[in-house]
Amino acid sequence: MPMIPKQSAALWRAFRCGRSAGPIVEFALVVPMLLMLVMGVVDFGRAYFIRNSLVSAVREGARLGAVQSVDPCSAASMTAIRSRVVASFSSIGSTAISNTDTMIPITCELESGRTATVRVQVVGYPFQPITPLFGMLQLGASFPLTASARFRWELAA
Repeated sequence: MPMIPKQSAALWRAFRCGRSAGPIVEFALVVPMLLMLVMGVVDFGRAYFIRNSLVSAVREGARLGAVQSVDPCSAASMTAIRSRVVASFSSIGSTAISNTDTMIPITCELESGRTATVRVQVVGYPFQPITPLFGMLQLGASFPLTASARFRWELAA
């Protein structure tokens, strides 16, 4: 029999002498589920933050379009509105909004009388969760978030 130091021998005897490994097994079974739950909460918080940031950015863009003295649906105004939306969005580690017509559509609607509204949207912003749960459930690597704001053009009259 090989020589075992006294401390190691005492630990080996304590482990062999009827002590159950049940708590270790329970811990090993519970920790992955607990970590997935915590990561899911973090992902939900990130999605909620990015959704609020998208809403804030489109409100900034729609407000800019609503207070312009020129037609908000002119090419120059739409470029300024899109730039404001991109500048107002804070992604914190996520992808930025692309400054394109398909990602940030802008519409102007003439209503009855002499009023008009400016509608700004962010369509299909790809949110990528950090939890592998979405991949395991075959939900894809990302899912789209959309935000919209609608303001009355103040100088339409």
